[in-house]
Amino acid sequence: MAETTSKKKGHVDRVACPVAGHTVTCTSKYKPGEEGEDSLSYFACTMEGHCGITMWDPCPLFISYLENKIPKEKK
Repeated sequence: MAETTSKKKGHVDRVACPVAGHTVTCTSKYKPGEEGEDSLSYFACTMEGHCGITMWDPCPLFISYLENKIPKEKK
């Protein structure tokens, strides 16, 4: 019988937010995606909703995490 559980990877990083103008804590979780690449499944920031970014204007930190730029730089 095949194992159905998936291992999620996560990061908690303190990064400089280009919008809020100071260091924020970002939490991200990744799940296995296609072709062995991890894909972002969760993102949260301590300033989320309070930095002035509207719901339809994507957060630059979210985009960086979505593209896996921040975790790859830390390795």
